[in-house]
Amino acid sequence: MTDALVEPLEAPDGVRAAFRTTLEDAGVVEHRYGQADPGPGSDAAHDEPAVVSVVATDSGVRVDDDDTHRYATPDAVVDHHAPLVTDWFYWERTVGGHGTPERAFLRWLEGVDVADQTIAKRYDDLWKGLCRTWGQLTVCVERDRTGNRRYELRHVEDAAVEPDALRQIDPFDLPELARTDEDGDYRPLRGSETLQRGWRLRLDAGGVVRAVDDVYPASIATWYRDRTDRLEPVSFRETAARQTGHLRSLADASRTDVAAVVRDRCSDCLKRRVWEFEGSDSDRVSAESTRDDRLVCPEACALVRSDVRCRVVDDDGPDHDHGHDDESETSDSDRSDAFS
Repeated sequence: MTDALVEPLEAPDGVRAAFRTTLEDAGVVEHRYGQADPGPGSDAAHDEPAVVSVVATDSGVRVDDDDTHRYATPDAVVDHHAPLVTDWFYWERTVGGHGTPERAFLRWLEGVDVADQTIAKRYDDLWKGLCRTWGQLTVCVERDRTGNRRYELRHVEDAAVEPDALRQIDPFDLPELARTDEDGDYRPLRGSETLQRGWRLRLDAGGVVRAVDDVYPASIATWYRDRTDRLEPVSFRETAARQTGHLRSLADASRTDVAAVVRDRCSDCLKRRVWEFEGSDSDRVSAESTRDDRLVCPEACALVRSDVRCRVVDDDGPDHDHGHDDESETSDSDRSDAFS
């Protein structure tokens, strides 16, 4: 925890004051620094996170980590453990939101969920810049000399492009940019690989979460539910049963109808489908549909529903049975392996 950093930290007066006040009021400051915050359904590695405790005692301040260190004052702790204190301040005061998708996403960006990650190692990496991929986005984070974070978004294919060669855009420009492709045509499928290139966006913690959701709506919340084993996929049958109006015909769709649409429509999408035709294990979507583990599709989207309806309506007739599949009437060439 006391390893020398590539770039020394300068804990601001505000950080020092907040640390002193918290220690005086609570008598202890605990900081989870080495792994992700545990949550419902978390795995064993997350259930035993790396934690450091700073305890106020009658004779001064005690820091308990792998070893125990004693200091006369809280300011002495800041001087000797600036990464610890600035990291605590950033996550507890700047970000907050324990148990939320937003916090989990920001910590994932930094690799806080990497086992045996020390603060010094992570802070060195943050000084150089850390980048992760989210669909067609590259999301980067770096720290300044006070431990504060700065984020940048750009197209994944522009990851190595010099910043000056990219157009700096405003956060308010991003939703419109995400709606159209390079030719200005509308992008009905947000998971398609048609996101425009040639731009970059600088953001704070709250801004980067909103920006990612502008490009991939609800993707962070869905990823978090999947990561914490709380995602409940909705089968196509369940989705069809909820439809009204002209979409009521979805109830007549067969497995072959849906599989054909999945093959044609979902092949252009980066999302990992986790919904099934029905609810049994035998109807699970095959692994070939897996694209980006972080972008999760828990239910048939509006485009899939519309395509299935068109197929049902177009094929409707006395010789077409939508209620079930008759294997003897379906040739091998007509079959889709989208569902196992």
